Amino acid sequence: MNTFHKILFTGRLGRKHYLIALIIYSFVSTIIFQILRELESGTYILVACAVLLIGSMLQAKRFRDLTAPGKIAPIATLVFIVAWAPEVYGKMIGTVSEYASMPPFLGLMYTLLFFMHWYLLLAKGTLDENNYGKSTYQLNFLKALKNESV
Repeated sequence: MNTFHKILFTGRLGRKHYLIALIIYSFVSTIIFQILRELESGTYILVACAVLLIGSMLQAKRFRDLTAPGKIAPIATLVFIVAWAPEVYGKMIGTVSEYASMPPFLGLMYTLLFFMHWYLLLAKGTLDENNYGKSTYQLNFLKALKNESV
């Protein structure tokens, strides 16, 4: 199994490692989004969706640490993308006014994602082995991200 697959699709991530990964992800994605502002709107949306889905894989690892299925995060992200992408694309190409109000569903999704992030940051995971692997509590960040053993 290659390292990329192991980092994104398997294992668990404790609170401390999730916070570190979230800070790095936020920094890198902010840089990517700033660079993308200069691109064509369709390309921007596609790359933005890929960046959001990669972030959902970190959330999936955190959900697994809480003994919840990791599929929750990518599904929530896909629902968000379905609501978000047409709105942003419409504003970028000018078919939707830049000052138009946000659709209620999209506002609800922002609120749910906000609370989901706080839950993932504050909820204590299992210290023992669970269905998704061994605890990463005592590992350093890179080993935890790669899902290596103690």
